[in-house]
Amino acid sequence: MKVGVIGAGFVARTQHLPTLKSIPSVEVVAIADVNEARAKRLAQEFNIPKYYCGYEELIKSNPIELVDICTPPQVRLKMVKSAAESGKNVLVEKPLALSLEEASEIYRLVKKHGIKLNVVQNYRYAPSAAAVRKRLSKGYLGEIVTIQGLASTPFPSDNTRSTWLYHPGGVLFDFAPHLIDMILWMNESRVRKVFAFGGDFTGGDMGFINYVHILLEFANGAVAAADASWLTGITRFILEIRGTAGHISLDVRNNHYMEVHGILTPFDEIKSFFKKMKTMAKDVITGNYFTPPYHKVMIMDYLKSLEKNEEGPVPVESGVITTAVLVAAQKSICENKAVDIEDLLRFSGMRITKVDIDC
Repeated sequence: MKVGVIGAGFVARTQHLPTLKSIPSVEVVAIADVNEARAKRLAQEFNIPKYYCGYEELIKSNPIELVDICTPPQVRLKMVKSAAESGKNVLVEKPLALSLEEASEIYRLVKKHGIKLNVVQNYRYAPSAAAVRKRLSKGYLGEIVTIQGLASTPFPSDNTRSTWLYHPGGVLFDFAPHLIDMILWMNESRVRKVFAFGGDFTGGDMGFINYVHILLEFANGAVAAADASWLTGITRFILEIRGTAGHISLDVRNNHYMEVHGILTPFDEIKSFFKKMKTMAKDVITGNYFTPPYHKVMIMDYLKSLEKNEEGPVPVESGVITTAVLVAAQKSICENKAVDIEDLLRFSGMRITKVDIDC
């Protein structure tokens, strides 16, 4: 499969290109970036035949089957539009967009031109997360009652010198999309309402959301709380899932979960501790702890779905719903009230059901 990559920044250099170049059936034929020197540098580093300053030239000048978009979300709509109108499938980094209007337009383009778009939600491929979702789908926790999620990371300056992440949405559109997607993936029910607290902890000196606590009400009666922050200086990605028949503690970052039914005893804690240490030690030794292989596994899964002409693991509908929750949270912070997701989608010209979205 011939692939063109748009964006030559951190995520392309550290995740997408190493993954794509490691798959024998994939040929990366071109790369584009607004910084031509950076595109040229990555083209030389990864042995890519062509590089461009403009994304349109890349899309129209090469026999590409898949466009991999690794740019900031502020500019993705026009790139998806160009790819869709050229009949090329799209792999796009999260979040799908910064507004519901743009996410909705991307959805319409995908459906109109019959392409397959997949959003990068690589943490679904953490073995522990996949195992927990399987346990939930088989009913081991009964009916989900509550989910509490935590997504804490340092400021993005740890990974990049770029300033595009410091838009008004801030952390809400940085790591929170992973947390919201994980909650929606675990509890497959329609989100009804969103209420959020947070904003700029400095009182406006930074000018963007740097901490947020989001409450979600689901149609099946479950409720969830999602806590995301840039302020604590540590990285944690945790879900506590409580059902009518048990409780699961999922540590996504450290690839471990503990399932409890009945009374939690010291023996459960000790058994879980040693299991976690064993998993972490193995991941450190293999190098998977510091550079998890989730991007590679997800991309390979998406490529297999294209070969079968099936929807990808995280189709455009998932991206739109996650964006809707993020936008609702931002709106709730500004207006200090709950936001009805269906009203929000209806206002943007879309209708949401339990399983899909219709224009």
